[in-house]
Amino acid sequence: MLPPLSIDHLVFRVRDIPASKTFYHALFGEPVFQTEDLFFYKIGTSTRLFFTKAVDSSTPYDKEHVGLNHIALGVESLPHLEQIHTHLQSAGIPNSGIGIDPHGKQNYIWLNDPNGFRIEFYCTPTS
Repeated sequence: MLPPLSIDHLVFRVRDIPASKTFYHALFGEPVFQTEDLFFYKIGTSTRLFFTKAVDSSTPYDKEHVGLNHIALGVESLPHLEQIHTHLQSAGIPNSGIGIDPHGKQNYIWLNDPNGFRIEFYCTPTS
């Protein structure tokens, strides 16, 4: 049996660092760290999201192919999700609006970054 684990970090390879920086700055604010070729954010208490330049950016990302389908960031309550929706609207970031996940029956919002990566803000079930 493994000891308790957490997600330390996720690394995303992106086509265009400046376009990705602009998008994620509008979404999350200032990155924790950035250089010309890399930037990262800290999400929650310990998870880091790294963004680096892809070696080959000629093939477009498709979330329905083998690989990552989406990343879901947990939100504590519907009022917090509404706050995120207001922020997305103010920042001009296209999104789904608040909906209900047909599988988990929880409120959520989804959006795609400039690379096509799906990001979801998902109300985490209380029990």
